[in-house]
Amino acid sequence: MPVHVKALILFVAHETIMIMGTVGGLHVVLPTITEEFNTTIATTVWIMLAYSLALAGGTFALGKSSTLLEKRMLITLGLVVDIGLLVAIFYTHNIYFFIAARFFSAFIRIYPWLILQVLGIGGFPVEHRGRVLGITGVVSGLAMMAAVPLSGFVTQLWGWRWLFMGTSWAFALMTVAVWLMLPKLGPSTNAPKIKLSQFDIPGSALMMVGMVTLLASLQFFVRGYAPNMAVVMLIFALVGLGAFVWVETHTKTPIVPFAIFKVRGVMIGAVQAVTLGWMTASLQLLLSFLFIVGFGWSVAYAASIMFFMGVVMPISRFVAGWASDRYGSSGVVILTGIVAVIGQFIISAEGTSPNLSFIIGALILIGLGQAAMQTANQRQIFTSIPKNQLHLAPSVSLVLSTSGQSIGLAFVAATLVSGVSMASGTGIVNTEMIATASSAIRVVTVILVVGLAVAQIVPRLYGSGTIGNTSNLSGVPQ
Repeated sequence: MPVHVKALILFVAHETIMIMGTVGGLHVVLPTITEEFNTTIATTVWIMLAYSLALAGGTFALGKSSTLLEKRMLITLGLVVDIGLLVAIFYTHNIYFFIAARFFSAFIRIYPWLILQVLGIGGFPVEHRGRVLGITGVVSGLAMMAAVPLSGFVTQLWGWRWLFMGTSWAFALMTVAVWLMLPKLGPSTNAPKIKLSQFDIPGSALMMVGMVTLLASLQFFVRGYAPNMAVVMLIFALVGLGAFVWVETHTKTPIVPFAIFKVRGVMIGAVQAVTLGWMTASLQLLLSFLFIVGFGWSVAYAASIMFFMGVVMPISRFVAGWASDRYGSSGVVILTGIVAVIGQFIISAEGTSPNLSFIIGALILIGLGQAAMQTANQRQIFTSIPKNQLHLAPSVSLVLSTSGQSIGLAFVAATLVSGVSMASGTGIVNTEMIATASSAIRVVTVILVVGLAVAQIVPRLYGSGTIGNTSNLSGVPQ
């Protein structure tokens, strides 16, 4: 069996474990975690924000080191350290340690996620990558479909902590599989010697500090809490992000190669990635609190209903990958974006006496649209980046989508905290939460429409010529 096929199998296994364990369904147990740690949603949401920020800030730097070091060792390092952090989370009773552990867990698991993806997907011809992404999307879609109800039932029966312990056991088995299936994968023969300056530590630090202060200022502003402090933090964030851009455009080894965004296809995918990240993260959090706190459903029941959002994801991802190869990524994104918008408006129109049939139908539409758009956009980025820079493709997609997720999560958390009673119980309707969450879903929907429109219009203003020449190396439709 070729190495790239083995790597693809391991990549799918790794992504499946992550999704089913501590990623795909964590949002549905966030209300329970908030109650157990006796804190606010504005604090506990940093469990998810820290994860996203680590991915956004560390992916490019660690991606670069993965081209310079022995890959099997790096994959193993990522798995072993992650196992230790997952076990630590199982035992912790400190919310701030929990947040820090999630940050470092996301940071170190970049190695297996990134290396296995590049080895696996990058080993196939460019004209087949949409199909490969579709196939892997079927598996990740099945995992996402199972993750929410699994998280709900595990939390209901044994507690949310067992999601983390179970994931650590699965990663322990995968560590053994990596050594059995993969040979030693050293760096290329012409790889340069490693230097500390290659990793652009100032750029990584400025990016994460800028994002943290930006998100904190957003929370302060929406909550109306300490407005002067919100303004100061916003200024600090803008200065930090501005300094980050300056560093990246003046260093020889940037973590974000801004020049690659001059490729028109990459720019389209970039705007879509941020928009889709905003939508998916915002909706996950909003629906969890709408169903559990607003409608008064139990965690297990809410998770079983949210299962329908994932039930169409496997086939949707496969069809989207195939259709993107045949008709182009943009058409698939626009068409399925309309489907998702319809579902979101249906959900936002439900009141204190929700129609279960309407909710299930809307969740199916949202899940179909989300999965198809994500697969088509991944294909957009993978086929637009020149082959000699293909190792950047997963990083570009991940960093941009997680940046959108972070902003969306901060917005939602601040919105739910602002004047909203968090008191809830099974069978108890919280009208204030329903009204606030429904309004926020409509805002998310409007931003989705605007973001997709900008993605299709603005990059094309660059016109043809050198900007678009490298965006379609294989001759397949974009």
